[in-house]
Amino acid sequence: GSPDHAMQHLAFAAQPKLLWQSSIGAGAESERPLLPSPVVAEGRVYTVDSRNEVRAFDVASGNRVWDRDLTDHEDDDDAMSGGIAYDSGRLFVTTGFAKVFALDARTGKVIWRRTVESPIHAPPVVADGRVFIITVENNQSIALR
Repeated sequence: GSPDHAMQHLAFAAQPKLLWQSSIGAGAESERPLLPSPVVAEGRVYTVDSRNEVRAFDVASGNRVWDRDLTDHEDDDDAMSGGIAYDSGRLFVTTGFAKVFALDARTGKVIWRRTVESPIHAPPVVADGRVFIITVENNQSIALR
């Protein structure tokens, strides 16, 4: 680190150059103030936008590999997105319409989905084969397998 204790990314170029850019979908709005952070794994960048659409991009080219809309009904379009996590070839996505999804990271296919008691506005945590989430209304911690 530097004398001011700021740790910079050791592999990041001193003069970075733009390699590519791509739209990840709907951005943050006043009604939807949250935009989850992307996840990078195994040569792909995974994003979820403010309308609960998940996308996978090739990290080298920026080309979209697949996309998946997680809204089941028109009413779900109004729910804020939650977040995204990656583990062992799977993406785990939480949503503001009280659902958790496991997606195949290679194809975007839904592996499973679970409905919980209240909306989720934070990314899940994945450890030891379990998915941990915290719901909004009662700050309830839930573990899913």
